[in-house]
Amino acid sequence: MKRLILGLSACIAATSLAFASAAPARAADAPIVMKLATGTLNDSQHEWLKRFAVAIQRDTHGRIIAQVYPSGQLGSVPRMVELLQFGSIQAMTLPLDFMQGIDARFQLMDAPGLFETFAQANATLDDPRIQALYLNMARSKGITGLQMFSEGPLTTVTRRLANGYPDLKGWKIRTLAGAMQRGEMTAMDASGVPLPLDQLSPAMQQGAVDGAILNLGVANSLGLEASAKYALELRDGWPPGMAAFNTTWFEKLPPDLRKIVVADAARVNREVQVWAGQFLTRQAKIWTAQGGQITIPTTAERAAFVKLVLPVGAGVAAADPQTKAAWDLIAKVAAAHRTAKAHD
Repeated sequence: MKRLILGLSACIAATSLAFASAAPARAADAPIVMKLATGTLNDSQHEWLKRFAVAIQRDTHGRIIAQVYPSGQLGSVPRMVELLQFGSIQAMTLPLDFMQGIDARFQLMDAPGLFETFAQANATLDDPRIQALYLNMARSKGITGLQMFSEGPLTTVTRRLANGYPDLKGWKIRTLAGAMQRGEMTAMDASGVPLPLDQLSPAMQQGAVDGAILNLGVANSLGLEASAKYALELRDGWPPGMAAFNTTWFEKLPPDLRKIVVADAARVNREVQVWAGQFLTRQAKIWTAQGGQITIPTTAERAAFVKLVLPVGAGVAAADPQTKAAWDLIAKVAAAHRTAKAHD
């Protein structure tokens, strides 16, 4: 029986190989199918992919067919990062923080107090010194970045009214699992509670947490104003998004198509940088229209907050010389662009 099973297995393997050998390769004139994925829906990450898909099909005259998969249809963000590395997904948009497992320096752009405005954030992300570092940071791991864009500031949404950051002392605030937001909570004498996003709404309703740091658009999509209608606009972190491509796929494109991909990505990125600011304005109006309240700190309160939390980034970066060197560059470039004026 064992010999029969082995013989059958060999037969199946040989037949499979024959079919694989007989399968025709993609014809030279056949379109290249490109899967574009993101974990979100109807935000700047999704908008980037939608615009790029239209542009790339138009400008390649159908030689590249783009398929957009939003809202985590192809898996969780960490899983999609793996698929991107393997080449099962050709491109995706995602927050930089989700690639800190590949390189710890990806989390540095999330440092609280680093950016003040959309203009400063985008000018920093567009700076050649930052692009030379970040767009190539995961290249050897199978991921090549083409563009980065600011998704806007984070807001602290709370169950009780907080007139300023001192009011958060002792409160339990939902954070991401990374060191930046946890460090920020420690600086404010609050408790950071890492919690998956899909568990946030019930946790807020039950009082397991007093608030959460997140994008106001996400708060709207979750309907958090029903249980936590107070939004304290600290503008603490400005998590950037990245348009990332599988390195092998990108480098194997014919030169003319690769040139179009690069040009379209740059043009779409400029459009989305403007769109993201307009999106945030709409989200604030939606929040208040649904009964939410927004508290904006005074200039003096904002300055005091930045002074308190800005050392968090340097503290996280002190873990090793390479990360510290990256932080020193980021802080220098961000400071140089602090007076940038546009789209705010």
